[in-house]
Amino acid sequence: MRLSPTLQRTTVYAVFFLFFFQLLADFVEAIYAFGLLGTNIPPEIVAVLLFFSPLLLLLWRCLLYTSPSPRDRTRSRMPSSA
Repeated sequence: MRLSPTLQRTTVYAVFFLFFFQLLADFVEAIYAFGLLGTNIPPEIVAVLLFFSPLLLLLWRCLLYTSPSPRDRTRSRMPSSA
């Protein structure tokens, strides 16, 4: 059974809306939980940090995996035959 294009589009929009709504609810919950910790950080700053945290984690991961490891700086452990 094939769905009509209008029903397909409505279904896709509904899924996107529910996904966005869940993200928004998690975001508000995280800000509320952070407020319960009793810190003196203003909620606006916490909101910005939590909003951009996925981007910061992504940048951190990229920098972590593209930076050379300490083993790369040293020469081979195997003695040379020459």
